[in-house]
Amino acid sequence: MLKRFTPSLMLVPLLTVVLVVLAVLQYRWTGELSRAEHERMQKDLDQSTSHFREGLYRELAAVCAAFQMTPLEAPGTIKATLARRWEEWTETSTHPGLVAEVFMCAPGTEGSCQLLRLDPPSLQFRPSAWPARFDALRPSMSFGELGAHGHMEPERHPFGWRFAENVPALLHPLVEFRPVAGGEPRRMPRRVIGYCLIELSPGVIRQKILPALAQSCFGGPANFSYRVAVIEGTDLRHPIYQSHPGHILPSLASADAVVPLMSGGPEDAFRLLVESRIGSGGRGGPFPLSGRSADRGQIRDRGRHLFPIIVPLEGGSNWTLVVEHRSGSLEAAVARTRLRSLAVGFGILGLLAASMAMIIVWTQRVQRLARLQMEFVAGVSHELRTPLAVIRSAADNLADGVVTEAHQVHEYGALISGHARRLSEIVDQVLMFAARKAGRVSYELRPVRLDEVVEAVLRDTASLIAASGFTLEKTLPRGLPEVLADPDGLKHCLQNLISNALKYGGDRRWLGVRVERSGDPGGTEVQVTVEDKGPGISKEEQARIFDPFFRGVSAVAGQIRGTGLGLSLAMDIAEAMGGKLTVQSEPGQGSAFTLRLRAVPDGGLVGNSSTQDLAATIPSQASGPAQVSSGMDVKGGGRA
Repeated sequence: MLKRFTPSLMLVPLLTVVLVVLAVLQYRWTGELSRAEHERMQKDLDQSTSHFREGLYRELAAVCAAFQMTPLEAPGTIKATLARRWEEWTETSTHPGLVAEVFMCAPGTEGSCQLLRLDPPSLQFRPSAWPARFDALRPSMSFGELGAHGHMEPERHPFGWRFAENVPALLHPLVEFRPVAGGEPRRMPRRVIGYCLIELSPGVIRQKILPALAQSCFGGPANFSYRVAVIEGTDLRHPIYQSHPGHILPSLASADAVVPLMSGGPEDAFRLLVESRIGSGGRGGPFPLSGRSADRGQIRDRGRHLFPIIVPLEGGSNWTLVVEHRSGSLEAAVARTRLRSLAVGFGILGLLAASMAMIIVWTQRVQRLARLQMEFVAGVSHELRTPLAVIRSAADNLADGVVTEAHQVHEYGALISGHARRLSEIVDQVLMFAARKAGRVSYELRPVRLDEVVEAVLRDTASLIAASGFTLEKTLPRGLPEVLADPDGLKHCLQNLISNALKYGGDRRWLGVRVERSGDPGGTEVQVTVEDKGPGISKEEQARIFDPFFRGVSAVAGQIRGTGLGLSLAMDIAEAMGGKLTVQSEPGQGSAFTLRLRAVPDGGLVGNSSTQDLAATIPSQASGPAQVSSGMDVKGGGRA
C-alpha cells in the first residue's frame, strides 16, 4: 500500500527542505534590506535636517543682507540708509512681518549705550528706553578701535551678525574705515561707531517660517514621516515650534536627530553660508526664500558681494532642531517594516506550504478514490459473475432437458429467483449511488410507526435470515411515538443494516434488532439498533466505515461479497430524513448500528401544516411540503 504513495511521500521531505531554505533566505534577505533601509533613512534624515538649517539660515541671512551696511558708508548717512532699507524690505520681502523693529545703538556718555528706534511712519530714529529683553545684548556691545589687523569674529568682521534666540534679534556692528594714504584696504584702521539691532517677530517665525521649512524638508502637512520640534536650549516642555502639537519627547537621547540650528563659530557659519548659496543654485545670493524674485534686485545685487556671517550670541541658548520618527525611532520604524515584510514573506511561504500539502493530500485522496473505484468495479464484477453463472447454468439445464422432475424444476426456479433477486439488489445499490451523486433522490416524510416498519423489514428478510442460519432476537415495544420518515427509504436503510449484519455476523450467527426511545433530553427521538456478535470493527476503520466503496481489511481478506455501498447509502438515507446513523464496535465483541429519527410530538399531527413544521426543523434541502431531496425517487416504493 505504501508503494502506491511513494512518489507523493518522497516529495514531502524535498518540499520541506525547499521551504526551509526559502525561509532562511527570506529572513537573511529581509535583514539585509532592513540594514540598507536604516542607512537610507538615516542619510535622508541627515539631509533633511541640513536643509532645515540652511533654510532657516537663508531666511535670517536675507534680513541681514537687507540691512547690511558697507564699511565705506558715511556715519552721517547710516540712519537714512537703514530707513531706506526698511522701506525696501517691506516692499520686496515675502515675509515683511519677520522684521518687527529696527534699532540703532550709539555710544552714550560714560560708556553707556543710547538706543534709537526707527519710527516707520516718519522713517526717523527716535530715542527709546532700553527694554529688559535686550539686557542679554549689552555684553556683546563694545565701541572703539578694532586695531589694524581684523579677525573673523563677528564683532570684528565688518559683515558679522549675532543672533540672540531668546529675543529673537540680530545684532550687527557698524564699522567705520578710516583710509590712510598709500595703505592697503585690509590694513586700514577700523572703529565700531554703533550697532544695528533688528528685532524679529516670534509669531512669524513660529507660524510661517518654521512650518514652511518643516513641510519642505520633512513632508506634507498631513503626512509627516517625522515629528519635528524646535526648542530653545534643552527645554522640551515649551517648544518654539511643533509639527505635532501636544507631543512631548521623553528625552533628547531618544530623538533621532538633535541639531543646533545656528552655527557654532565663524568657520561653521561660513560653511553654512556657502551651502545655502549652493542650495539656491547660486542665483540671488543666500536668501532665495525671502523676497519676490522680480522686486528684490537691490538686495540680490548686494547679496553677491556681502556675505552675512551669523553666529549665536555668546551666553545665549541656541535654538535646537529635534526630530523623532512617528514610529518612535528610526530603529522602531525599520523593525516594524521588517516585521511586516517577514509576515508577508512567511505568509506567502505558508500559503505555498499549505498549497503543497493540499496538493499532496488531494493526490493521495484521488489515488485512494481511484483504488476504491477499481476495487468497487472488481467487487461488482465478481458479485455479478457468480449469480449470472448460476442463472446461466440452471437455465441451460432446464433448456437441455437435464432437469425434468417437478421438484427439481421447482428447486431450479427458486435458485434462479434468488440469484436474480441478488442481481437486482446490486443493480439497485449502484443505481441509487449514481442517483445520489447526481442529486436525483427525494423522500416524502410523514409520520410512521417505527416498530411496524421494522416488523415489515424482518418479514421481508426472514428467508435470508433463516438461510444464513442466524438467530434473531428482536425487541419491539408498543406505545412509542411515531417518527417522521419516508417508509420506503426507511425500509431500504434497515435492509442495508440487516444485510450488513448477516454478512459480517461471524460464527456466532446472532442478530439483534431493538427499537426504543432515545436517551436524549426530552425524548424527542426514537432509535432502532441492529447489532451482531461478529469480529467487530477497529477504531481506524470506524472513521471510514460510511465512506463509499470502503471495505474493511477483514472483509477483503475473508472474501465476503459486497460492493462497499450499503452503509454509505444507509447513512445518506438517514441524514436525508433528518436522522443520525452511528456505530459502536469493539474488535471481537461485535458491532451495533443505531438509527435515530425525530419523534412526532405526543398527540400526533393535525393536518398538513404540522408535518411541514416538523419537517422544516430537519437540516436538509426541502423540495416541497414535507419532502427532503437526497437522491433517486423512491416515493411509492419505486426505485429508478
